[in-house]
Amino acid sequence: MDFTFASLLNRGETIKLKDLNAAFQDPKLIGIAYYQASLVVDHLVATFGQSGLNKLLRALRARTRHRRRR
Repeated sequence: MDFTFASLLNRGETIKLKDLNAAFQDPKLIGIAYYQASLVVDHLVATFGQSGLNKLLRALRARTRHRRRR
């Protein structure tokens, strides 16, 4: 997957972050979507630490719960 991602990156064809969730629904993109998502998580942990990632996940969960109540 490293080579595939590097090729996409070189061509400017990686999945945009805003489109990453939808890419999991596309059979042609699901493999690279999982790979890219893992890179995003690795970057977040390297930048903000595990506690930063946990804080982000709690905020997203709270936002999702708030939207369901509307």
